[in-house]
Amino acid sequence: MNRNIEDFTVIIPSLDPNQGFILYIDSLITIGFKRILVVNDGSSAEHNHIFNAISKMKYCVVLCHPENKGKGEALKTGYAYVKENAPDCKGIVTADSDGQHAVNNVYEVAEAVIHSQNSLVLGVRAFSNKNTPFKSLLGNRLTSAVMFILFGKWLSDTQTGLRGFSSCLTDKMMQIKGKRYEYEMQVLIDFIRNKHQICQIEIETIYENNNQGTHFRVVRDTLRILKVLISNFTMFFSSSVLSALVDLSLAWIFLFILKNELADLNFLRIAVATVFARVVSIWVNYLLNKKYVFKSSENNDKSMGRYLLLCLMVVTLSTLSVYFLNTNFGMDEMISKLITDSLLFFLSYHIQKSWVFQIQEGVRT
Repeated sequence: MNRNIEDFTVIIPSLDPNQGFILYIDSLITIGFKRILVVNDGSSAEHNHIFNAISKMKYCVVLCHPENKGKGEALKTGYAYVKENAPDCKGIVTADSDGQHAVNNVYEVAEAVIHSQNSLVLGVRAFSNKNTPFKSLLGNRLTSAVMFILFGKWLSDTQTGLRGFSSCLTDKMMQIKGKRYEYEMQVLIDFIRNKHQICQIEIETIYENNNQGTHFRVVRDTLRILKVLISNFTMFFSSSVLSALVDLSLAWIFLFILKNELADLNFLRIAVATVFARVVSIWVNYLLNKKYVFKSSENNDKSMGRYLLLCLMVVTLSTLSVYFLNTNFGMDEMISKLITDSLLFFLSYHIQKSWVFQIQEGVRT
């Protein structure tokens, strides 16, 4: 047993747990954890005897919310307690109270934190178990795919509640927005955007009674999580839609106008139309993205220089792609431009997020 885990605090938010929760806490103590913090997040009175029993156990503290505030708020209550009452705590591991996280996996996450300072450690389920509920598999795969598309990082289990981190990250965890299940997704987004390390270790996939003990509501909570995921991209889309419409309209107009004048110079005609259309919308799009989408406080000269380089790259790729599709496949120029620029739109979002308006260390967005 690694004695360092005695300096870790296990935080477990809980809502209406079953009787097995007491045995689970006892197993955590048996394996070596000496600091266990349970947050009763507004459970009904009929479950009071469970929390009373745990509060009397050695090494355990139970905090209570008078009403249900959500998992995110329960976790923050735990973080605040650790910060105030356990300044010597070396790290925190969070787990769920519905039996999904094996005790040995909680231990493994704590060990991983010891060897991965300043990283967020995720205990991820493989979902290869044939008994995995379809709603759990679908929800996780959907959010994993959306996160990869928008943020460029694949996390195999975005909804895992088994997580660990060094105590030096406690303040950061308390500052991240979110009250309910969407909080855990916001944590992942914050770590990715600020380029903090995220480590993944595979854990057992356990679903007791087909996961009937979970308080996760598939439609409501999944929509809330997706809202967190796409909110930034939605703003990017909104700021881009006007300039995109203007860009496409002008490009089509120039392609039509120049059809006779440059009939034998197809590449030049496409290049002129593409460049003129893009120049019209470039400045407004830059300002909107800088101020409202990525909220960058960096000097205009630096970010504008990177933005112009990106625009040059996009224009070049757009021109070459439209020309290639039109020349080699006979695809209509307007259709090929629409397809090409739609794909380049997603590429531009990633590059602007990670390079053009990159988040400076210590600056939150």
